[in-house]
Formats: sequence, structure tokens, C-alpha cells
Amino acid sequence: MKILKIILDLSMLFIIFSILFLFSLKEEEELIPDSNYVIKITEWDFKHSKESIYKELNKISKENDISIYKVSYSDGKNETKKYIYPINSKEKDLTETFNSKKNKLMNFEEVLKKDVRGNYFVKEKNINNTNIQNSLLKLGIKSDIIKISPQILFISLIADNGLLFPILSLFIIYILYFLTKVCSNFKEIAIKKLNGYSNGNIIFEDFHKKILYYISFFAIFIFATILYLNLLEHNSQITLFIKREVILYCLYLLIIIIISIISYFLVIKIDIPSLIKGQKPYKQLRIISTFTKCILLLVFSIIYIGNYNHLKELSLINESKKIWNQMDDYYTVDIAPIFYKEEEKKILQKKFHNLIIYSEKTNNTLLIRNNNVYNPSNTYSNVENSKVLFINKNFIDFYGKLDQDFSIKTDASQIEIILPVNSMSKRKNIELDVNDWIKFQQDGTNINQNSHFISKENDYKIYSFDTRTMKKYSYIYSPVILVIEGNDLGDDFYYTSVSQGSYLFKNYDSTIDNIKKFGLENYVSSVTSFKDKVNSDYKEIKIKYLILLLAQILNIVTISITILFDIKQYFDQNKKLLLIKKIHGYSILHSNITYILLQSLLIIFVGISCYFYFKNIIFIYIMLIFILFQFVLQIIYIYILEKNYTKLIKEI
Repeated sequence: MKILKIILDLSMLFIIFSILFLFSLKEEEELIPDSNYVIKITEWDFKHSKESIYKELNKISKENDISIYKVSYSDGKNETKKYIYPINSKEKDLTETFNSKKNKLMNFEEVLKKDVRGNYFVKEKNINNTNIQNSLLKLGIKSDIIKISPQILFISLIADNGLLFPILSLFIIYILYFLTKVCSNFKEIAIKKLNGYSNGNIIFEDFHKKILYYISFFAIFIFATILYLNLLEHNSQITLFIKREVILYCLYLLIIIIISIISYFLVIKIDIPSLIKGQKPYKQLRIISTFTKCILLLVFSIIYIGNYNHLKELSLINESKKIWNQMDDYYTVDIAPIFYKEEEKKILQKKFHNLIIYSEKTNNTLLIRNNNVYNPSNTYSNVENSKVLFINKNFIDFYGKLDQDFSIKTDASQIEIILPVNSMSKRKNIELDVNDWIKFQQDGTNINQNSHFISKENDYKIYSFDTRTMKKYSYIYSPVILVIEGNDLGDDFYYTSVSQGSYLFKNYDSTIDNIKKFGLENYVSSVTSFKDKVNSDYKEIKIKYLILLLAQILNIVTISITILFDIKQYFDQNKKLLLIKKIHGYSILHSNITYILLQSLLIIFVGISCYFYFKNIIFIYIMLIFILFQFVLQIIYIYILEKNYTKLIKEI
């Protein structure tokens, strides 16, 4: 039992460290660590200079005695750097914040080259929201001030990475451990009560030794944490990390103490004569074990669904590796998520349109846009919501080298529309709808490009190059294809396509040069390698898959322990009756048939509930396996317990 307890404690400490480490990485990536507010500057009327705006921000920070950090990002070929401009910051905060390879401190000249709009983080806990917003409004700046909740970020991280399930399983094992420990000492507890021990004395006996154990355990863990973080050179926020680790450890201890106290109260509340006779609270213990088993079976079902989806994603990425593995030098351009006024947006759309025209001609930029975000059906309804693919001639040439079956002859003087075999019955409707859509996209421009429809004789499939929607990494089977070049449509189509990551720009340096050439450097938040994005997603999905796989294994172990615990309580509760049946020649199965059937029916009920909720027959099969697994455990364990009948006769 002591070894089990040490394993449990080590497992829980490891999970605490893992969660905190992941949270620290995410926090450092997305904001300034230990920030309490973010000032989001969303609009700027350009009537005041950047110099006057930053001077006003400096004045605001001094008047309110706060530190403000302007954050912007820049993507290199191998990593993303976070550029930070501190306003009225303290020396200690500067040392902690910038003690990282991924953070770079900007000076005043450098920040003037960045867009004023964006995120400004504040570490102080109390700020005057109205005063700050009014001061900025005088300079033609609209802003939102949002309170950052680390607790919500922390909980969402646990949920997103599937870490809730192993934590739940471990705490259930803790509950069963303490219940078993208390029940094995119930006679000792009865003797202590006879000798005048109060309930508090029994519960908190040797409490100082237990506290010393946990403090010593945690001290060793803290030392190991500091050593590990220093070896990883992840020591920029080590003080904050340890502080949070202490808080989480105290929360963990509080939960353990509560579980322990509740376990003792289940036994202590029984009267002394009953305790001496060995009458445990079987009813309560059986209810706890039955309820726990139901919860664990439901949790297993949820984990299975999550892991099945992760496995499908990993399979899709592996199946399409021959395609995306050829994308060594292709990049998507991410437009900064800033609110633009109508006039500024039109200018921006025109600039991005010009970037596309230039990049297609000089840099072989690929267009591959789909409607996956709308979850299109196989039946055609319209261009925006159906299974339609937008590509350019560069993509046809590029993809034709990867897939020998893919071949389309195009005419650059007109917009080509390729219709699949399954759309022939609706050809006239599709032609009318596509032509209306093209006219709408060309409206307000001098463009008057004609369209030409081609029918494909064979079915075909094209890799979607989608890394953003629910249907990412998949192939699109026999879509309607529109071959669109840079001069065919109005500005909005190209701007939207860039924002959706539908344009793949070749060569990082050329892409950066072209962005600067068209004055877009302040409007682009990042330039991301397509291949790196897929590899990064693959690693992230695989980690989630392994976490859930570990959770599944831990869940099965916990279910096994729960089944064994329930069998033990059932056997102890009915040992006299079982002995009589044994004497009269009843077999193990015959003696315990009612118990075995009721426990099996419980699992069947959970399985049917999961089937109707998730609409998946696999849960029926899973529960049948669990019934067989439970049956084998029950027979083996009851057989082992029956071996002690000599001792049982003496007790009776």
C-alpha cells in the first residue's frame, strides 16, 4: 500500500509539473507572463503621429503607476520572435521578461516602424480603465481593456490537452486507496474509540509526520524542477513557475486531506459495538464503487471518441505526406487581426491584390482555396457553400508533378471551370450560378474576363492543403474547379483568400521582400512555413493522442481497481451466506450469479446510453469487452478470496 501511495504521489507531481510547463510555454508565446490586463488598440484615425501616441502612453503609465508592454511578432525561418516595447517598466520586470531567446527588446526607433494597433499588456492588478480609454480617445484611438484570467487559461489548457482524464483517474484511485486503508483498520479505530480517542484525534493522528512527508517530497520536487528548468534554459520566469507550483501543490494537498477525512468519517460514524463486530459501511462503500465505475466507463467512452479523432487526423497527415512533404519552401501570409475602417480596408485589399498579381508572375505563388469552412455537401447548391475548389495555373503545374493523374489544360485568356462527372445533370444551373458569381466578384472593376466550362470524364481527387478547418489534411473528391488568375476578379477575393491561408508563397526571403515592396509589413502578423505548420500540428496531435492513450490505460487500471474493491466489499458483506452455499456444493458462478448479472447489466446500461448519445455501435462492443473483462476479474478474485475459508470459519 505504501508503494502504491508513493507511485500515486509521484504521478500527481509529474502531472502538476507537465501542466505548469505547458501553461508557461503557452503564456510566454501568447502574452506577457503574469499579465493582468490587455489593452487592445483596435482603431486609429492617423491624425496624430506615432511619437505623440507613445508619449501619451508613457504619460498614462506614469500617472497610473503601471507598466505597459507593446507586443508584436515576427516570423523567422526557424522560429517566431516576440518583440516587446516596455513603457515605464521596472528593472526587475525587464530582467524576468526578456531573459528568453524568443523575446527581443525594442527601442523607440524600432517601435515607430510597427503599427500602433495591437496588444499592450499590463502586469498591475488594478488600473483605471475609463481614464486610460478616454486619454487614448483624445488621440483618435479606440481601445478595449480586457481582464486576463490565468485560471480560465489554465483550465482551458487542461481541457484542450486531455489532461483532465488522467487527473480524474488518479484522484479516484486516491479515494479507493484511502477507503481501503481505513476499512482495513476499522477494528483498530474501534479500540481507540473505546479508549477515549475523539474523532479529531483518530483522523489527525500522526498528522505532523504526514505533513513532514509531503513537505520533504515537495522540497525534492522543487529542487528537481529548478535543475530541469535551468538545464532547458527555460529560466526566464522560474520564480513565477515555483510560486504557481506551490499553489497547485497546496490545492492538491487540500483535496487529499478532504478525501482522507471523508474516508475516516465513513467508519467513525458507525457505533463501537458494530465496529468491533466488523460491520463496515458496506452499503455506502458499494454505492461509491458502483457510482465510480459508471463515471469511469463514461470517461473511457469520451476518451475513446477523442483519441479516435486524433488517430484519424494522424492517419490523414501520414496518408498525404507525399504531398505536403514537397512544400519545403512555401509559406502562408497571416494578416494582422486588426479592425480596419472601410477606406483603409479598400486600400489594403488593393495592395494585397497587387501582391498576388506580382507574386504569381515572379514567384510561382499557388492558389488553393476550398469551402471546407462551410462543411460543404456533395450536392452543388452555389459557389460559396458547395464543394468548389479555386486554383490557379501555377497550382496546376505544381500539383501535376506530384500527382500524375491530375491534368488540366487551361487558357489564360479566360476563367476555366472544370465540372466533375457527377454534376452533369445540373450543368446548366451550375453554369448560371458560376457566371453570376464571377460577375458579382468583378462588379465595380474594369475586369471583364469570360468563362469557359470543361467537363471531366473521370473522377478525380485533389489534396485540400487545408490546415485550418475541421476537414484539414483531407482530399477533396471531384469538386467543381475554378481556375482563377490574379487579373480575373476584384480585390476582395484575393484579400479574403490570403486571410484564409489559401495562397502559398514560394521562398521566404522573396515573400518578405514582396510584402515590403507593396508596403504591407505593418499589416502582416506572420509568414508561416506550410510544411512546418503541418509538422507542428502532427507533433501536437500526437502528444494529445499519447496523453489520451495514457489516460485510457490509467482509466482501465482504475476500473480494474474499482471492480476489485467492489468484489471485496461484496464478499465481506455476504461471506456467511457464501460459506453456506459453498458447504452445500454451490459452484462459484452459481453462488454469485445475481451479483455478476447485476454488475453486467450496469455496464450494458452505460453502453446503451453511450450508443444513443454518440450514435456509434463501437460502444456496445467496448462494453461487451468490459463485461467479459469484469467477469474474469470477478471469478478469479472470488476464487482467491474463497481460498481463505479456513480463516473465515474461525471468524464466524
